[in-house]
Amino acid sequence: MGNLDLVKQITEIETNMDQSLQAATEAAQAKIKAAKQAAESKLAKTREELRDKRQAFVEQLKLTGEEQLNKVRKQAQLDCRQQQEQARKEFTTVLSKLYGRCLEHGDR
Repeated sequence: MGNLDLVKQITEIETNMDQSLQAATEAAQAKIKAAKQAAESKLAKTREELRDKRQAFVEQLKLTGEEQLNKVRKQAQLDCRQQQEQARKEFTTVLSKLYGRCLEHGDR
């Protein structure tokens, strides 16, 4: 009977160890699953933040580009007006000289 009790105790210990191991394995798997879900959630959030930052950066580049384009356009318009005014002055000067010569030749 002593051996039979010993075998029962060993079997019970093995069963308890198997159950404990199974419980520990399940707990570890649950922790791994939770950690994986947390990591995936953080990764998704990080991707979303990066996408938002990239979009904001692109919008800022567009605004900066448009501002620069407007500055260049305004400067070009100003330069064009100045060139037109200079051309008018030169044309007026040449026309006045021609008119003066015509008057000189007309009096002779």
